Amino acid sequence: METQSRGYQPKTTSSLSATFYAYTIHRSTCFHATFLGVVTHCLQTGIFCILAFDLFLAILIPFKYRIFHISWYFPCLYALPMCYAFGVTVAAMVWLDDEQIPMCNPPSAMIPSVRGWWYQLMLVFCFFTILFYSGAVGLLSLKIRQNSSDIRLIEKRAMRTLQVLIITFLLTRFISTGIATLVTILDVDPEFSALIHNYNVIPAMIAYCQNAYVCFFRSEDYRRLLTNQMSIYLPFVEHSASVKFAEHSSSRRKTFAVSKY
Repeated sequence: METQSRGYQPKTTSSLSATFYAYTIHRSTCFHATFLGVVTHCLQTGIFCILAFDLFLAILIPFKYRIFHISWYFPCLYALPMCYAFGVTVAAMVWLDDEQIPMCNPPSAMIPSVRGWWYQLMLVFCFFTILFYSGAVGLLSLKIRQNSSDIRLIEKRAMRTLQVLIITFLLTRFISTGIATLVTILDVDPEFSALIHNYNVIPAMIAYCQNAYVCFFRSEDYRRLLTNQMSIYLPFVEHSASVKFAEHSSSRRKTFAVSKY
């Protein structure tokens, strides 16, 4: 009876996960299965940066920002992430090989040289993201202290949320990308380097969805709007959430009344 079949073989070595079979994965197969993930991953990196830049402009020049021509403003912003995403993807496709890899994900779908440039460019995007977010917080804080006329209540309430977004991005995407870039440049042990690259997608996902969960916990308006959208498909969500929102609003009013007197 045949004990092995094409695509997998009995596991003979130990690893982090205990399995009965070890599947053979080749980089070319992995790339063709995940190249859309490579594109979207790069787009997320670039779009996160231009969103931070857009926020910085909105606080720096609020009146001029409101009269920007959307027809050319957004295409200009999105041009850089698009070039980055498709440039990396084309480079990974041109220099693709058929080497066996331990795990299939966007980083391992590229050869080491392309992946190294990918991480370095990503680190540059992350640096400017932190820079623009920090600049936005600094400008907003300065205008609040000066009681500037172009600062509304919503900007004041967004101050703490921006700080949480910066800290979350710094602790997840920026540090993980920096570590991945460092192990690539230093040419450390291949197994350790592969481990860093393969699991680097986890902090990336935590970072790229941070706008959702940070705003959910920080903004009552965001929670209400999201609940209204979810109630279209899940009607029971609206009733349970409305009760919680009413209780939360009531407790906030009581707290405000006590602190006032």
